[in-house]
Amino acid sequence: MARAGLKNLLLQASAYWMVFWGLYLLLFPLFKWGFLNDVNDGFELPLVYELQPFLGEFFYSFLLITLVFLPLDLLVSSIIGRKNMSMGYGTFARMLLTVIFIAFVVSSSILYKLSGSYIGIEALRMFLNDTIQLVQHAIHFYSLVLNLLVVTAILAASLIIMKIMQWLVVRVQCRSILKASLLVFVIVLFGFNGIRLASSFSSYLVIEKFGQTYELAEFLNERQLKTGPFSFIAEDIIFQILPTYTYVDLAAFHIRKNHQISMEEYLRNKQTLSKKYDVIVLLIESLRPDQLRNFGGKRDVMPNLDRVSQQAVRFHRAYAQSSHSNYADVVPVSSHYPLRSRRTHIYPKNPEYPRVLLHDILKPLGYKTAIISSQNENWGGMLNFYDTKNLDYIFHSANMSSKARGGFSREFEDDEVANWMSGGTKSGKLDDRLTVSEAIRWIGSLGDEQPYSLYMNLQNSHLPYEVPDNFPHRFLKVDERISNRFKAGKLIGLQISDIKDAYSDSLFYIDYQVGRLVDFLKEKKRWDRTLLVVSADTSTFFDGAFVGNGGNLDDEVVHVPLFIKAPGLEPKDDNRLVQHVDVLPTITGILGLGQHPSFQGIDLFDTSAYKAERAIYLVAQSPVSYQYGMMQDGWKIIHDLRSKKYSLYHEPDLNRNVLSGNITIAETMAQQLQAWVALQLGYYSNKEEMKEYYPPVILD
Repeated sequence: MARAGLKNLLLQASAYWMVFWGLYLLLFPLFKWGFLNDVNDGFELPLVYELQPFLGEFFYSFLLITLVFLPLDLLVSSIIGRKNMSMGYGTFARMLLTVIFIAFVVSSSILYKLSGSYIGIEALRMFLNDTIQLVQHAIHFYSLVLNLLVVTAILAASLIIMKIMQWLVVRVQCRSILKASLLVFVIVLFGFNGIRLASSFSSYLVIEKFGQTYELAEFLNERQLKTGPFSFIAEDIIFQILPTYTYVDLAAFHIRKNHQISMEEYLRNKQTLSKKYDVIVLLIESLRPDQLRNFGGKRDVMPNLDRVSQQAVRFHRAYAQSSHSNYADVVPVSSHYPLRSRRTHIYPKNPEYPRVLLHDILKPLGYKTAIISSQNENWGGMLNFYDTKNLDYIFHSANMSSKARGGFSREFEDDEVANWMSGGTKSGKLDDRLTVSEAIRWIGSLGDEQPYSLYMNLQNSHLPYEVPDNFPHRFLKVDERISNRFKAGKLIGLQISDIKDAYSDSLFYIDYQVGRLVDFLKEKKRWDRTLLVVSADTSTFFDGAFVGNGGNLDDEVVHVPLFIKAPGLEPKDDNRLVQHVDVLPTITGILGLGQHPSFQGIDLFDTSAYKAERAIYLVAQSPVSYQYGMMQDGWKIIHDLRSKKYSLYHEPDLNRNVLSGNITIAETMAQQLQAWVALQLGYYSNKEEMKEYYPPVILD
């Protein structure tokens, strides 16, 4: 009897989800034609190849429904039990699974429209790790009303589809549904894989598409990733499982591996610094070089920082190590490359790998140490990376008003919180006015002779470029309707020129706040003894389809301004190729401490350390991009792991792929890039190495 009940349950659940699959087959073409037009872009293939993306999406959707949603349905049903199932609990559980299914399809399609990539494994990992921040960002970017409408539509669609499926399952025999579904699946299976097999023997040799040259089979595989949410996540699962890098003989490279030492050993005979400067490392969200006059800007966007950079060494060919902040932000204060695993690395609590940060070096020398940031430093687990027990004070958006954090934050007055709520925090970020005010308060609480190190991160220049109502808009001259769209974060459909003006306004607002900090330091007679480093976490990208960063390692995204002001440092322009891993070694060099063996960068003012042929390395591991990159001697090579393609660029035009005419150079650079990747991944996967050595370095 129990066996018969289980068999009936399996039959009904299977039929239910096969009906769901059939409805998806019917609805899929209705909203996919537009996307396929984007993919094909006027390039015509024989009809059999035009069918391939549809067959592939149907094939993968069947597999995922069968392997994921059907087992979940059966699991929930077995937990609830047959008695409770008959009381409506089973219907509710199945409704919940239906909502999840439809929400996945809708969310994945929205992400594709915004970024050109569907939801994959990394996006799901990011959502699980940073759920609250992503929900805050969605509410900020699309307004609460629009998000509620989307949720309501998903619930309504789920209810309608539930009713349709229940009606069909009741009126059509379950076995008939299963037989028909399996017949369709067999046709799709052989059709999809037959076309794939045929393409590998096709006479079509090359196709120019997506900025690359493809053989037909490669093109079809690349197009499949852009076809639909199930195609992408299925191919992504395969991508996550299979190895993505080839073996490299590291014996051909000069590699430095330093033994770990105690801080006492490093600081021996350095306890009385002759140059006990205050140290500030300031990162500004998405700051492009062309927003600063001294870096080629055409208008006065950041006059205060322009004046500061006049007193500094200005590095015009500086690069962030990554296109996304959870990797890029931690580099300047650690001098470690952010590549630590084959897939996106979320910093765990108490990481096993060694790291020596700015505050770890200066705290034993009597410095007070702090992080004061407008963003939520829990993003990607960054706070776990920073927290080495040598920080006296941590202030960020997640703890700005929590008394429970003790010394890690303070309670704001009610009027400050009211102002913050009315125009300050969105997407889990603070208005930079509050952050700078907190930095001023913290510095002011120290004794006049007390040295300090401070890492700051300012965020008003994050999309959608928030500026409080009572602050003047210097660049964006628009009517109230467009102003309201910016306030609501509705940037899609706006003119790029308006978006750029709003972006510049947000930087002008940040510049005003930085000016307050500089004025305070001058008033307290601290400015002349301040070592200040200013840069961006990443830059940002503008075109008609995409605004922002977090994706590919385009030069427009990873090329950042960098300038360093310090007592006795002669202001000048520096056109050498530098990177964010060089920031911390340069700070310790200026302070007279020398290089810690943990550093993977160099002191930029140590002429013996800088080699003309030096290479710098880049990495993107985000939900929308998997790329490794390297720059050397005016050349830049990018390896895209999803397409398995290399691109080669040469200064001054780092946006034009010149691979076809420079194969020998590309092969040489690709070999070194592969060696760097192998070295990083090999070290961080070897617990014994991490106990004895610091991260290794390929010597130039």
